[in-house]
Amino acid sequence: MLEHLSFSIIYGPKGSKTLDLTCKDEFEFDHWVTGLKAIFYACKNKQISKEALLAHSKRFQKALEKNNVGIKLTKLPEVKEKGHVGLDDCIEIVTHTPQQLDTKMERLRERLKTMSQQVSRLDHHSAAEMEVDLSLLTGQGPAYASVFVQDEDAQDEEMEIRRMHELVEQTTQVLQQARNELIALNQRQRSESSGTNTEAKAKKKETAACKHIDQLLWKAEVDLENVEDMYLRHIDNQKDTYSLADFNQTVSRTISDLEESLNTQLDSIKSYFFR
Repeated sequence: MLEHLSFSIIYGPKGSKTLDLTCKDEFEFDHWVTGLKAIFYACKNKQISKEALLAHSKRFQKALEKNNVGIKLTKLPEVKEKGHVGLDDCIEIVTHTPQQLDTKMERLRERLKTMSQQVSRLDHHSAAEMEVDLSLLTGQGPAYASVFVQDEDAQDEEMEIRRMHELVEQTTQVLQQARNELIALNQRQRSESSGTNTEAKAKKKETAACKHIDQLLWKAEVDLENVEDMYLRHIDNQKDTYSLADFNQTVSRTISDLEESLNTQLDSIKSYFFR
């Protein structure tokens, strides 16, 4: 059922190991396969055409049929096509009652609030502006290599911070959508209780609505866990980073101590000659 979203990575000595992957939807599938192709050709120091790079993408093939060769998959809206089966559709989620969904949603909202406050304190540009390679300041080590490594590390960190902000915003939107649908479900239940609909039909509608809200909350929880993991990794990396501000503070303290020591010695010499 999910063959169109599945692929295998063969690696190890003589292809002895295999990693089978299934993506959640065609958008994730496009990103994974495109990225792996690009990495493979880059490691082989070979070039690849855009057509070959995106040949696996149905969205790219549809764009070619319309002569839209300048298409960028990352710029396209992620709109699920009717009848398309994704990983979410195959996951059996136990349906909760509206009251249980409301409790779960509040718990996720509290986690999101805490995470949002922590992520908002992160500076997009602090890593690029403040990190410094001590070998540059002391004249040791391959200077140009240090510059490039430093720049790449700063860019990776900045990209990860940006991704955390995106996931927080995305989770906020998903939880808001779930809340709106839960409110609509509760209102519909009150109106149908006084209507002529049969109990079985009303129960079927409620179950379908609860299942959809459950899927939204599942997605929000997965994204929230990703943000939490990325944030903890970022904090751990910061502990190992020696910033320019730290270096300046250390140098200033050393110079101040040196000046104080010299002044003390000068005072001692003056008192010896002029007593």
